[in-house]
Amino acid sequence: MKHIVFTIFFVFYAISIFASNRYTPTVNAVQKIKDSVINIRTEKIIEKKFSPFYDPIFDDFFGSPQMFKTQSLGSGVIIAQNGLAITNYHVIESASKIFVLLSDNRQLEAKFIGGDKNLDIAVIKILDTNNLKPALIGDSSNLLLGETVIAMGNPYGFNSSLTTGVISNTKRILGDNNGLNIFIQTDALINPGNSGGPLINLDGEVIGINTAIYKEAQGIGFAIPINIVSRTINDFIKYGKLSKSFLGFTTIEQQLMSSRNVVISNIDPTSNAYKSGLRAGATIISIDDIPINTQIAFNSILTTYPVNSVVKITVLQDNKIQTYNIKTIKISGEYLLQKLQDKYGIILHEKNNNIFITSSNIKYIIRGDVLIGLN
Repeated sequence: MKHIVFTIFFVFYAISIFASNRYTPTVNAVQKIKDSVINIRTEKIIEKKFSPFYDPIFDDFFGSPQMFKTQSLGSGVIIAQNGLAITNYHVIESASKIFVLLSDNRQLEAKFIGGDKNLDIAVIKILDTNNLKPALIGDSSNLLLGETVIAMGNPYGFNSSLTTGVISNTKRILGDNNGLNIFIQTDALINPGNSGGPLINLDGEVIGINTAIYKEAQGIGFAIPINIVSRTINDFIKYGKLSKSFLGFTTIEQQLMSSRNVVISNIDPTSNAYKSGLRAGATIISIDDIPINTQIAFNSILTTYPVNSVVKITVLQDNKIQTYNIKTIKISGEYLLQKLQDKYGIILHEKNNNIFITSSNIKYIIRGDVLIGLN
């Protein structure tokens, strides 16, 4: 009888807990991923010299330059049972040692696998893989304006912190003449130490990697879309860096009245692009629905598509807007040579096993110089 009473009591207690208004969608989402979020601590060894005019001869008088150990904090998220985790590149850049703190307070060592500084994405591997819980990976191609999101991480070293907000832009383009990047913009607060932590939806899926705060404004945060991470991660694991991809054509930037356009200048007749129907002279409108009007934008966005990716390109060709899905291939020497000719007027000629410059628009590269390498 006592067992029956206890069982009935337990059932009613469980029902009351799970039926509680406290179990909101946010709470349920956090429960799914909280054990996948990690705190990252790095150590860097910095050599401090006595003067900008330091010379080793002074070691005899003042001793050798001092070595200092600095520490920094960041966040990350476990994505595989074998210990692979994602964070920002700037979190682990130049680190001599990497340590992660799990939700169960285990502190484990990790090692750098690969990454890209411009994309600010890095892959690390936790060396002890016991009882790791990978996060659910979502899809950032179908985000909704106003959708509730949760930024998780360890701001200022406070473990397991989270903030909530909404998505205010699904493809915010930021950058300068050095390159552009695409971000999810949210008003969920992203503080120092949150970098590298996951941005999740109400299904508990990772849709982005927290990466920056716009310092001139309050309450604006940015995250790298998870689809960019997903399509680059295999290169980081396999090569330690991104492979250089090629679409099969070269481009030039044209200024027409008050507008700028990127136009296909030369296309390889054996390429996937040519076989799909693309031709020289077509004006590129967008890549994966991201507007393109400068060479910098074209190059920056193409960088996020490694070899064997499929790129959706929309162009103006034959006075019609047309869309093509083109598979990238490994960049070729022929492409680089064509790029030199299109952009710099450099024309090459092979003779006696040497490659000579026969023409150039650059004053410090002249006729008769020998080409010994590209990139």
